Amino acid sequence: MQTETTQPVDLFYRMRMMLAQMVMVVVATFIMLLLPVQQSSVAMAALYATVLVVERRLGIRSPLTLGLVILSVALALLGVLVDLDAYGIHVPAAFFAMMFAVGAACLVQGHPASLYYSGRVGAPALHWKTSASWVLIYLAALVVSLLLPLRPGLFWLLPVLTLGGAAWTLWLQLGTAGQRPRAFSMGGFRFEELPPRHDALAPFYAHFVREAMHSLKQGREARGLSFDELVALKMAADAPSWPGVRFFAAYEGADIIGTISCMVKAGGALVGMESGVSDPVSLEPLRRYGRVMEVGRFSIAARHRFRPEVFRGLLRCVVETAFEHDAAFLVAQAYPSVVGIYSKIGFHKISEQVVRQSGTGAPVLLMVFNLAKKAVCDPELAADGRAADAPAALRLSERYFKRQSLRAMFSARPAWALGEAALARLCGNGRMEGGLHDAT
Repeated sequence: MQTETTQPVDLFYRMRMMLAQMVMVVVATFIMLLLPVQQSSVAMAALYATVLVVERRLGIRSPLTLGLVILSVALALLGVLVDLDAYGIHVPAAFFAMMFAVGAACLVQGHPASLYYSGRVGAPALHWKTSASWVLIYLAALVVSLLLPLRPGLFWLLPVLTLGGAAWTLWLQLGTAGQRPRAFSMGGFRFEELPPRHDALAPFYAHFVREAMHSLKQGREARGLSFDELVALKMAADAPSWPGVRFFAAYEGADIIGTISCMVKAGGALVGMESGVSDPVSLEPLRRYGRVMEVGRFSIAARHRFRPEVFRGLLRCVVETAFEHDAAFLVAQAYPSVVGIYSKIGFHKISEQVVRQSGTGAPVLLMVFNLAKKAVCDPELAADGRAADAPAALRLSERYFKRQSLRAMFSARPAWALGEAALARLCGNGRMEGGLHDAT
Protein backbone atom coordinates (compact mmCIF):
# COMPACT_ATOMS: atom_id res chain seq x y z
CA MET A 1 0.00 0.00 0.00
CA GLN A 2 1.31 3.41 -0.94
CA THR A 3 1.44 6.19 1.59
CA GLU A 4 1.97 9.89 1.27
CA THR A 5 5.46 11.24 1.67
CA THR A 6 4.31 14.05 3.95
CA GLN A 7 7.20 14.84 6.27
CA PRO A 8 6.52 15.39 9.97
CA VAL A 9 7.78 18.62 11.48
CA ASP A 10 11.18 18.71 13.19
CA LEU A 11 9.45 18.84 16.54
CA PHE A 12 8.25 15.27 15.91
CA TYR A 13 11.85 14.04 15.81
CA ARG A 14 12.84 16.27 18.72
CA MET A 15 10.27 14.51 20.90
CA ARG A 16 11.67 11.14 19.92
CA MET A 17 15.19 12.39 20.63
CA MET A 18 14.15 13.48 24.12
CA LEU A 19 12.95 9.94 24.81
CA ALA A 20 16.19 8.57 23.37
CA GLN A 21 18.25 10.90 25.59
CA MET A 22 16.41 9.55 28.63
CA VAL A 23 17.26 6.00 27.56
CA MET A 24 20.90 7.06 27.14
CA VAL A 25 21.08 8.10 30.79
CA VAL A 26 19.94 4.61 31.81
CA VAL A 27 22.38 2.95 29.39
CA ALA A 28 25.24 5.16 30.59
CA THR A 29 24.55 4.14 34.19
CA PHE A 30 24.88 0.45 33.31
CA ILE A 31 28.03 1.14 31.28
CA MET A 32 29.68 2.82 34.26
CA LEU A 33 28.71 -0.03 36.58
CA LEU A 34 29.54 -2.99 34.33
CA LEU A 35 32.67 -1.92 32.42
CA PRO A 36 36.15 -1.03 33.68
CA VAL A 37 36.68 2.70 34.01
CA GLN A 38 38.87 3.13 30.92
CA GLN A 39 36.50 1.16 28.69
CA SER A 40 33.41 2.85 30.09
CA SER A 41 34.91 6.30 29.47
CA VAL A 42 35.59 5.46 25.82
CA ALA A 43 32.11 3.94 25.42
CA MET A 44 30.50 6.99 27.01
CA ALA A 45 32.48 9.34 24.77
CA ALA A 46 31.39 7.44 21.64
CA LEU A 47 27.78 7.22 22.84
CA TYR A 48 27.30 10.88 23.64
CA ALA A 49 29.32 12.12 20.69
CA THR A 50 26.84 10.28 18.47
CA VAL A 51 23.92 11.76 20.40
CA LEU A 52 25.43 15.24 20.09
CA VAL A 53 25.76 14.92 16.30
CA VAL A 54 22.16 13.73 15.91
CA GLU A 55 20.85 16.49 18.17
CA ARG A 56 22.72 19.19 16.28
CA ARG A 57 21.23 17.95 13.01
CA LEU A 58 17.78 18.39 14.58
CA GLY A 59 18.59 21.88 15.79
CA ILE A 60 18.88 20.82 19.44
CA ARG A 61 21.49 22.68 21.50
CA SER A 62 21.35 20.83 24.80
CA PRO A 63 24.01 21.95 27.29
CA LEU A 64 23.60 18.64 29.13
CA THR A 65 24.64 16.57 26.12
CA LEU A 66 27.58 18.87 25.41
CA GLY A 67 28.73 18.60 29.02
CA LEU A 68 28.55 14.80 28.91
CA VAL A 69 30.63 14.70 25.74
CA ILE A 70 33.31 16.99 27.19
CA LEU A 71 33.49 15.03 30.43
CA SER A 72 33.59 11.57 28.82
CA VAL A 73 36.23 12.63 26.25
CA ALA A 74 38.34 14.21 29.01
CA LEU A 75 38.18 11.02 31.07
CA ALA A 76 39.01 8.87 28.04
CA LEU A 77 42.08 11.01 27.27
CA LEU A 78 43.07 11.11 30.94
CA GLY A 79 42.96 7.33 30.95
CA VAL A 80 45.86 7.30 28.52
CA LEU A 81 48.05 9.03 31.13
CA VAL A 82 46.91 7.46 34.40
CA ASP A 83 45.25 4.29 35.59
CA LEU A 84 41.63 5.40 36.03
CA ASP A 85 40.63 2.07 37.52
CA ALA A 86 42.28 3.20 40.73
CA TYR A 87 39.75 6.05 40.87
CA GLY A 88 36.90 4.31 39.17
CA ILE A 89 34.49 4.65 42.01
CA HIS A 90 34.55 8.43 41.52
CA VAL A 91 33.73 8.39 37.80
CA PRO A 92 29.94 7.89 38.26
CA ALA A 93 30.01 10.67 40.84
CA ALA A 94 31.68 12.97 38.32
CA PHE A 95 29.03 12.26 35.69
CA PHE A 96 26.09 12.71 38.02
CA ALA A 97 27.64 15.85 39.55
CA MET A 98 27.98 17.36 36.08
CA MET A 99 24.38 16.44 35.11
CA PHE A 100 23.07 17.83 38.40
CA ALA A 101 25.02 21.08 37.99
CA VAL A 102 23.90 21.66 34.38
CA GLY A 103 20.28 20.71 35.11
CA ALA A 104 20.12 22.96 38.16
CA ALA A 105 21.76 25.84 36.26
CA CYS A 106 19.13 25.54 33.51
CA LEU A 107 16.35 25.75 36.10
CA VAL A 108 17.94 28.77 37.79
CA GLN A 109 18.13 30.52 34.42
CA GLY A 110 14.45 29.76 33.78
CA HIS A 111 15.13 27.32 30.93
CA PRO A 112 14.28 23.74 31.99
CA ALA A 113 16.47 21.23 30.14
CA SER A 114 13.51 19.62 28.35
CA LEU A 115 12.83 22.94 26.57
CA TYR A 116 15.78 22.25 24.28
CA TYR A 117 13.94 19.23 22.88
CA SER A 118 10.58 20.92 22.34
CA GLY A 119 11.54 24.00 20.35
CA ARG A 120 10.79 26.02 23.50
CA VAL A 121 7.06 25.32 23.19
CA GLY A 122 4.62 23.17 25.11
CA ALA A 123 3.09 23.18 28.58
CA PRO A 124 5.49 25.16 30.86
CA ALA A 125 4.45 23.27 34.01
CA LEU A 126 5.31 19.96 32.36
CA HIS A 127 8.79 21.19 31.38
CA TRP A 128 9.50 22.38 34.90
CA LYS A 129 8.17 19.21 36.53
CA THR A 130 10.15 16.92 34.20
CA SER A 131 13.42 18.83 34.47
CA ALA A 132 13.17 19.36 38.22
CA SER A 133 12.51 15.64 38.71
CA TRP A 134 15.71 14.72 36.88
CA VAL A 135 17.75 17.27 38.84
CA LEU A 136 16.60 15.54 42.03
CA ILE A 137 17.40 12.12 40.52
CA TYR A 138 20.91 13.29 39.56
CA LEU A 139 21.43 14.65 43.08
CA ALA A 140 20.34 11.34 44.65
CA ALA A 141 22.58 9.39 42.23
CA LEU A 142 25.49 11.67 43.11
CA VAL A 143 25.04 10.99 46.81
CA VAL A 144 24.84 7.23 46.20
CA SER A 145 27.99 7.37 44.02
CA LEU A 146 29.93 9.16 46.77
CA LEU A 147 28.81 6.55 49.31
CA LEU A 148 29.85 3.56 47.20
CA PRO A 149 33.45 3.39 48.57
CA LEU A 150 31.97 2.91 52.05
CA ARG A 151 28.88 0.93 51.06
CA PRO A 152 29.55 -0.99 47.81
CA GLY A 153 26.24 -2.81 48.21
CA LEU A 154 24.41 0.38 47.31
CA PHE A 155 25.44 0.11 43.63
CA TRP A 156 22.00 -1.28 42.71
CA LEU A 157 20.42 2.05 43.67
CA LEU A 158 21.93 3.81 40.63
CA PRO A 159 20.06 1.80 37.95
CA VAL A 160 16.94 1.89 40.13
CA LEU A 161 17.08 5.69 40.29
CA THR A 162 17.58 6.14 36.54
CA LEU A 163 15.03 3.50 35.58
CA GLY A 164 12.57 5.03 38.04
CA GLY A 165 13.23 8.46 36.55
CA ALA A 166 12.60 7.10 33.06
CA ALA A 167 9.31 5.53 34.14
CA TRP A 168 8.24 8.75 35.88
CA THR A 169 9.10 10.82 32.81
CA LEU A 170 7.14 8.51 30.52
CA TRP A 171 4.13 8.83 32.78
CA LEU A 172 4.45 12.62 32.86
CA GLN A 173 4.91 12.95 29.10
CA LEU A 174 2.59 10.20 27.84
CA GLY A 175 0.28 9.37 30.72
CA THR A 176 -2.78 11.10 32.05
CA ALA A 177 -3.27 14.68 30.91
CA GLY A 178 -5.79 15.66 33.54
CA GLN A 179 -9.46 16.41 33.13
CA ARG A 180 -10.64 17.73 29.80
CA PRO A 181 -12.78 20.81 30.55
CA ARG A 182 -16.47 19.85 30.46
CA ALA A 183 -17.49 23.46 29.90
CA PHE A 184 -15.82 26.58 28.52
CA SER A 185 -16.68 29.92 26.94
CA MET A 186 -15.64 31.36 23.59
CA GLY A 187 -16.75 34.58 21.92
CA GLY A 188 -19.62 35.12 24.35
CA PHE A 189 -21.01 31.61 23.88
CA ARG A 190 -20.93 28.72 26.35
CA PHE A 191 -20.06 25.14 25.40
CA GLU A 192 -20.97 22.22 27.63
CA GLU A 193 -20.84 18.44 27.61
CA LEU A 194 -24.28 16.95 28.29
CA PRO A 195 -24.89 13.84 30.38
CA PRO A 196 -26.33 10.88 28.42
CA ARG A 197 -29.78 11.11 29.98
CA HIS A 198 -33.12 11.47 28.21
CA ASP A 199 -34.07 14.70 29.97
CA ALA A 200 -30.68 16.32 29.26
CA LEU A 201 -30.56 15.22 25.62
CA ALA A 202 -34.15 16.06 24.64
CA PRO A 203 -33.29 19.75 23.91
CA PHE A 204 -30.12 18.60 22.11
CA TYR A 205 -32.07 16.34 19.72
CA ALA A 206 -34.83 18.90 19.28
CA HIS A 207 -32.29 21.47 18.07
CA PHE A 208 -30.51 18.99 15.81
CA VAL A 209 -33.73 17.77 14.17
CA ARG A 210 -34.97 21.33 13.70
CA GLU A 211 -31.78 22.42 11.93
CA ALA A 212 -31.39 19.18 9.95
CA MET A 213 -35.07 18.88 9.04
CA HIS A 214 -34.51 19.50 5.33
CA SER A 215 -31.93 16.69 5.10
CA LEU A 216 -33.92 14.30 7.28
CA LYS A 217 -37.10 14.80 5.23
CA GLN A 218 -35.25 13.52 2.16
CA GLY A 219 -35.55 10.05 3.67
CA ARG A 220 -38.67 8.06 2.83
CA GLU A 221 -39.24 6.93 6.41
CA ALA A 222 -39.17 10.53 7.72
CA ARG A 223 -41.38 12.29 5.18
CA GLY A 224 -44.67 11.64 6.91
CA LEU A 225 -43.44 12.25 10.45
CA SER A 226 -44.11 15.37 12.49
CA PHE A 227 -41.31 17.25 14.25
CA ASP A 228 -42.02 15.60 17.62
CA GLU A 229 -42.24 12.16 16.03
CA LEU A 230 -38.93 12.64 14.26
CA VAL A 231 -37.23 13.74 17.49
CA ALA A 232 -38.64 10.67 19.25
CA LEU A 233 -37.45 8.42 16.39
CA LYS A 234 -33.90 9.75 16.49
CA MET A 235 -33.65 9.48 20.27
CA ALA A 236 -35.05 5.94 20.30
CA ALA A 237 -32.64 4.85 17.57
CA ASP A 238 -29.61 6.33 19.36
CA ALA A 239 -30.47 5.48 22.98
CA PRO A 240 -28.63 2.09 23.03
CA SER A 241 -25.39 3.81 22.02
CA TRP A 242 -25.55 6.75 24.45
CA PRO A 243 -23.06 5.30 27.00
CA GLY A 244 -20.35 5.38 24.31
CA VAL A 245 -21.13 8.86 22.98
CA ARG A 246 -20.12 12.34 24.16
CA PHE A 247 -22.71 15.05 23.48
CA PHE A 248 -21.81 18.75 23.28
CA ALA A 249 -24.03 21.81 22.98
CA ALA A 250 -23.32 25.49 22.32
CA TYR A 251 -25.45 27.94 24.32
CA GLU A 252 -26.42 31.56 23.96
CA GLY A 253 -27.88 32.32 27.34
CA ALA A 254 -30.18 29.38 28.10
CA ASP A 255 -30.83 28.48 24.45
CA ILE A 256 -28.99 25.77 22.51
CA ILE A 257 -27.60 27.19 19.26
CA GLY A 258 -25.33 24.33 18.18
CA THR A 259 -24.78 20.60 18.69
CA ILE A 260 -22.21 17.92 17.94
CA SER A 261 -21.47 14.42 19.22
CA CYS A 262 -18.49 12.03 19.32
CA MET A 263 -18.74 8.25 19.49
CA VAL A 264 -15.84 7.04 21.63
CA LYS A 265 -16.65 3.34 22.02
CA ALA A 266 -13.68 1.36 23.22
CA GLY A 267 -11.92 -1.42 21.37
CA GLY A 268 -13.39 -2.62 18.09
CA ALA A 269 -16.99 -1.65 18.80
CA LEU A 270 -18.81 -0.71 15.61
CA VAL A 271 -19.53 2.93 14.81
CA GLY A 272 -22.57 4.16 12.92
CA MET A 273 -21.22 3.90 9.39
CA GLU A 274 -20.42 0.23 10.04
CA SER A 275 -23.93 -0.70 11.13
CA GLY A 276 -26.42 2.12 10.59
CA VAL A 277 -26.42 2.84 6.85
CA SER A 278 -27.78 1.05 3.78
CA ASP A 279 -24.31 0.05 2.54
CA PRO A 280 -22.03 -0.13 5.60
CA VAL A 281 -18.24 -0.13 5.44
CA SER A 282 -15.78 -1.96 7.65
CA LEU A 283 -13.26 0.20 9.47
CA GLU A 284 -11.21 -2.74 10.77
CA PRO A 285 -8.40 -2.16 8.21
CA LEU A 286 -8.21 1.46 9.40
CA ARG A 287 -8.13 0.44 13.07
CA ARG A 288 -4.87 -1.41 12.47
CA TYR A 289 -3.27 2.03 12.16
CA GLY A 290 -5.05 3.82 15.01
CA ARG A 291 -8.28 4.41 16.89
CA VAL A 292 -11.37 5.66 15.10
CA MET A 293 -13.91 8.15 16.47
CA GLU A 294 -17.18 9.03 14.73
CA VAL A 295 -18.46 12.62 14.68
CA GLY A 296 -22.13 13.40 14.21
CA ARG A 297 -25.26 15.34 15.17
CA PHE A 298 -23.57 18.51 13.92
CA SER A 299 -25.87 21.53 13.68
CA ILE A 300 -25.72 25.31 14.13
CA ALA A 301 -28.76 27.58 14.36
CA ALA A 302 -29.35 29.47 11.11
CA ARG A 303 -28.87 32.89 12.72
CA HIS A 304 -25.41 31.88 14.04
CA ARG A 305 -23.96 30.03 11.04
CA PHE A 306 -21.76 32.98 10.17
CA ARG A 307 -20.42 33.30 13.72
CA PRO A 308 -17.01 31.55 13.64
CA GLU A 309 -16.89 31.29 17.44
CA VAL A 310 -19.75 28.77 17.46
CA PHE A 311 -18.12 26.58 14.82
CA ARG A 312 -14.69 26.79 16.47
CA GLY A 313 -16.13 25.99 19.89
CA LEU A 314 -17.89 22.87 18.65
CA LEU A 315 -14.76 21.82 16.77
CA ARG A 316 -12.71 22.30 19.93
CA CYS A 317 -15.03 19.86 21.70
CA VAL A 318 -14.39 17.27 19.00
CA VAL A 319 -10.62 17.71 18.86
CA GLU A 320 -10.15 17.65 22.62
CA THR A 321 -12.27 14.50 22.86
CA ALA A 322 -10.25 12.87 20.07
CA PHE A 323 -6.97 13.82 21.77
CA GLU A 324 -8.26 12.52 25.09
CA HIS A 325 -9.10 9.13 23.55
CA ASP A 326 -6.07 8.97 21.23
CA ALA A 327 -8.22 8.82 18.10
CA ALA A 328 -6.03 8.86 15.00
CA PHE A 329 -8.98 9.11 12.59
CA LEU A 330 -12.34 10.88 12.61
CA VAL A 331 -15.21 9.57 10.49
CA ALA A 332 -18.61 11.08 9.78
CA GLN A 333 -21.90 10.51 7.99
CA ALA A 334 -22.36 13.90 6.37
CA TYR A 335 -25.64 15.14 4.95
CA PRO A 336 -25.04 16.58 1.44
CA SER A 337 -25.79 20.10 2.75
CA VAL A 338 -22.83 20.02 5.19
CA VAL A 339 -20.25 18.10 3.13
CA GLY A 340 -18.56 21.42 2.31
CA ILE A 341 -18.19 22.28 6.00
CA TYR A 342 -16.66 18.90 6.80
CA SER A 343 -14.29 19.29 3.84
CA LYS A 344 -13.03 22.63 5.21
CA ILE A 345 -12.17 20.92 8.48
CA GLY A 346 -10.09 18.32 6.64
CA PHE A 347 -12.52 15.47 6.00
CA HIS A 348 -12.39 13.60 2.67
CA LYS A 349 -15.14 11.54 1.08
CA ILE A 350 -14.55 7.80 1.27
CA SER A 351 -16.44 7.52 -2.03
CA GLU A 352 -18.98 9.45 -4.08
CA GLN A 353 -21.64 6.87 -3.26
CA VAL A 354 -24.66 8.23 -1.38
CA VAL A 355 -25.98 5.83 1.27
CA ARG A 356 -29.11 5.97 3.43
CA GLN A 357 -29.26 6.13 7.19
CA SER A 358 -31.33 3.47 8.86
CA GLY A 359 -34.43 4.74 10.66
CA THR A 360 -34.99 7.87 8.59
CA GLY A 361 -33.59 6.89 5.19
CA ALA A 362 -31.83 10.27 4.93
CA PRO A 363 -29.01 10.41 2.34
CA VAL A 364 -25.44 10.79 3.62
CA LEU A 365 -21.89 10.66 2.32
CA LEU A 366 -19.27 8.79 4.35
CA MET A 367 -16.18 10.87 5.17
CA VAL A 368 -12.86 10.41 6.99
CA PHE A 369 -10.25 12.78 8.47
CA ASN A 370 -6.65 11.85 9.36
CA LEU A 371 -6.27 13.77 12.64
CA ALA A 372 -2.90 12.13 13.37
CA LYS A 373 -1.51 13.57 10.14
CA LYS A 374 -2.80 17.02 11.06
CA ALA A 375 -1.20 16.83 14.51
CA VAL A 376 2.16 15.47 13.33
CA CYS A 377 2.66 17.31 10.03
CA ASP A 378 1.10 20.72 10.71
CA PRO A 379 3.83 22.91 12.25
CA GLU A 380 1.38 25.29 13.96
CA LEU A 381 -0.76 22.58 15.52
CA ALA A 382 2.30 20.53 16.50
CA ALA A 383 3.99 23.55 18.05
CA ASP A 384 1.37 24.59 20.54
CA GLY A 385 -1.93 22.81 19.92
CA ARG A 386 -3.79 26.08 19.37
CA ALA A 387 -4.14 26.31 15.59
CA ALA A 388 -7.17 28.34 14.52
CA ASP A 389 -8.97 25.30 13.15
CA ALA A 390 -8.23 23.06 16.14
CA PRO A 391 -7.83 25.08 19.37
CA ALA A 392 -7.39 22.01 21.57
CA ALA A 393 -6.19 22.25 25.15
CA LEU A 394 -2.40 22.55 25.09
CA ARG A 395 -1.68 19.68 27.45
CA LEU A 396 -3.95 17.24 25.61
CA SER A 397 -2.50 18.09 22.22
CA GLU A 398 1.06 17.79 23.54
CA ARG A 399 0.39 14.34 24.99
CA TYR A 400 -1.32 13.25 21.76
CA PHE A 401 1.60 14.48 19.67
CA LYS A 402 4.15 12.63 21.80
CA ARG A 403 2.14 9.40 21.74
CA GLN A 404 1.96 9.54 17.96
CA SER A 405 5.72 10.10 17.92
CA LEU A 406 6.34 7.08 20.14
CA ARG A 407 4.03 4.82 18.10
CA ALA A 408 5.81 5.79 14.90
CA MET A 409 9.07 4.42 16.36
CA PHE A 410 7.57 0.92 16.29
CA SER A 411 5.51 1.13 13.11
CA ALA A 412 6.66 0.89 9.49
CA ARG A 413 3.49 2.70 8.34
CA PRO A 414 2.27 5.12 11.03
CA ALA A 415 -1.22 6.61 10.94
CA TRP A 416 0.01 10.08 9.98
CA ALA A 417 1.57 8.74 6.74
CA LEU A 418 -1.75 7.63 5.25
CA GLY A 419 -3.00 9.94 2.51
CA GLU A 420 -6.48 10.56 1.17
CA ALA A 421 -6.39 7.74 -1.38
CA ALA A 422 -4.99 5.25 1.13
CA LEU A 423 -7.71 6.12 3.66
CA ALA A 424 -10.43 5.64 1.05
CA ARG A 425 -9.04 2.23 0.12
CA LEU A 426 -8.76 1.15 3.74
CA CYS A 427 -12.33 2.20 4.52
CA GLY A 428 -13.64 0.58 1.35
CA ASN A 429 -11.80 -2.73 1.64
CA GLY A 430 -14.61 -4.45 3.53
CA ARG A 431 -18.36 -4.14 3.18
CA MET A 432 -20.67 -5.23 5.98
CA GLU A 433 -24.24 -6.32 6.32
CA GLY A 434 -26.54 -3.41 7.12
CA GLY A 435 -27.37 -2.87 10.78
CA LEU A 436 -30.09 -1.21 12.78
CA HIS A 437 -28.01 1.35 14.64
CA ASP A 438 -28.05 4.99 13.50
CA ALA A 439 -25.40 6.85 15.45
CA THR A 440 -24.60 10.01 13.53
